[in-house]
Amino acid sequence: MNDRALFRTALAAALCLVAACGKVDSRPDGSVSGAGGLAGASGLGGASGLGGGAGGSGGAPGFGGGAGGSAGAPGSGGAEGGPGGARGTGGGAGGPGGAPGSGGGAGGSGGASGSGGGGAAGAGGKGGAAGSGGAAGGGGAAGTGGCATASSCPAPSNPCQRATCSAGVCGVASDAAGTICSADGGKVCDAAASCNALTFRVLRVGDGSAPLNATSAPVFIEERRTDGTLVATVPLPTAAAGLQQPFTLAGTATSEGGLALSASGHYLTAAGYATPPGTASVATTTTADVYRLVARVDVAGTVDTSTSFSTAESGANPRSAISVDGSGVWLAGSANVWYGLFGAATQSGTIVLQTPANVRWLGIFGGQLYGSSGSGAYTNVFSIGTGLPTTVGQTATSLPGLPTSGASPYGFVLFDLDPGVPGNDRLYLADDAAGIQKWTFDGTTWTETGSLNLTTPVGFRGLAGFAVNGTVTLMASTAETGSDRLVVFVDSAAITGTNVVATAPANTAFRGVALSPHF
Repeated sequence: MNDRALFRTALAAALCLVAACGKVDSRPDGSVSGAGGLAGASGLGGASGLGGGAGGSGGAPGFGGGAGGSAGAPGSGGAEGGPGGARGTGGGAGGPGGAPGSGGGAGGSGGASGSGGGGAAGAGGKGGAAGSGGAAGGGGAAGTGGCATASSCPAPSNPCQRATCSAGVCGVASDAAGTICSADGGKVCDAAASCNALTFRVLRVGDGSAPLNATSAPVFIEERRTDGTLVATVPLPTAAAGLQQPFTLAGTATSEGGLALSASGHYLTAAGYATPPGTASVATTTTADVYRLVARVDVAGTVDTSTSFSTAESGANPRSAISVDGSGVWLAGSANVWYGLFGAATQSGTIVLQTPANVRWLGIFGGQLYGSSGSGAYTNVFSIGTGLPTTVGQTATSLPGLPTSGASPYGFVLFDLDPGVPGNDRLYLADDAAGIQKWTFDGTTWTETGSLNLTTPVGFRGLAGFAVNGTVTLMASTAETGSDRLVVFVDSAAITGTNVVATAPANTAFRGVALSPHF
C-alpha cells in the first residue's frame, strides 16, 4: 500500500472504533437504521469570531443518532451566535441554539429536531442582549430599547408628536404645523408642536402708510387665535418675480377681499389684480391692461400668484376665489363666476355662471359650490349648478326660505349638526346691514332662528367658523368704515360668548375671514 491508502485504512478503523460499527439491517419498507451502535460524539461548537465576527457553526450531528453539537459561542462586538447543531441522524436531539450576540446581536437559531425518531428540537436562540438598539434575537423577544416598527414604541403623550423607529431605536418626531390634533377636529398643531384651538386668517387691505381709496393697495393675510392674538402676517407680493405676479385690491371696494379655505383644508384663496400698488381706479381697468388673478396660500404661508385670467372680470371687480384641492379655482366678481386651472397664466377661463351677474363671495360645503349676491332675486345664498361644476350654462338656485330681496349677504358658513336632517342644516350668514343671521333647515325649508351681533349692532362681511360637539365658534369682520373689527362668537344652545378681539389699524381694512389651512 502507498502512504495514502494506509492513512485511509487507519482512519476507517478509528471511526469504526468510535462508532462501534454495528451491523446494518434492512427493514421491510426499505429504510435503513443504525443498529445498536454507540452514539457519535457531539461536534464541538465553533469558537467566537475575533473582532466581532459571528460565532462558529455548531458541531456536525452525531453519526448513528447522537445529539448534534452545541451552537457556536457569540461573536464578540455584537455579532449573532452561530446556528445550532444539526439534528442527530436517527433521532438524536438537535443541539441548543446559539447564544445571543453581545451588544444586542440576535441569538443564533435553534437546533433542528432529530429525524427518524422524533428527537426533541433544539432550544431556540435567546433574544439579543440589550445593546445599543439591539435587534430582537432569533425567536426571542426584542432587546431592551429596541424596535422593529414605530408601532412597537411607546406613544408620546403630546398629541402633536408621534413615535418613530430608526435603526432599532425608538424616537419622537413632531407633526407639521397645521395638523389636526384632536378627535373633534377643533385643534391643530403649531410650529412648536403644541396642540391649540384652530386659528383663523383675515385678509387686510393697506399697509397703513396712507388712507385707502380706489387706488390698488397692498394685501396682507394675518393669522390670529380666537382671542385675537396675532400669530403671523403673510404679505402678498407687490411686484412681479418670475411666474409670480403682484397681487393688490382696490382700497375702498368693500365687496372685494373674500378669503376662502379650500374644501381639502390645505389652501387659502383670494381674487385680486395683477398690478402693483398705486394703480388708479383699478376696479375699472380692463384685462388688456391689468389681469385678474388668484392667490393661493398653503399651510406654511407660501404664496403663489401665478394663476391669472386674460378675460375674466375685465372692467369689473374680482371679489373671491375658492378651490377644492388647490388644483382648480373658481373666481367670482361683479360680472360672472369663472373656472380655471391653478398655475395657468393669462388663461381665458370658463364662464360657469352668468345669472346673477353680481356674485360676491363663494363657498364649498358638502361637495357643493355656493355663492352669495346682492342683486335681483338672489340677495341670499344659492347653489351653483350641481356639485362642483366646471362647464358653462350653470344655474343658481336660492336656498329655499331665504329672502329674495332687501338683504345684503357676504360671507357664509354651513354645518351639518342635526342627525335627523340629511346634509347641511345650519347656516350662518354675514349681512353688511343686519349682522350675522342664524338659519336652520328642517329638510324642506330654511328658517331664520336668531342673529348674532354686538351690543351696538353693526353689519358684518367676513365670516368663518367651526363646530365642536354642537357648539359653533364664529370669527367675523365687521362692515364698519375706518374702524372695522374682528369679533368671535360662541353659539351653543344660546349665545354664550361675544368678544371683540382686534381692530384694524388706521388706514387699513379687514375683509374676508377663513379658517387657517391645516392637514
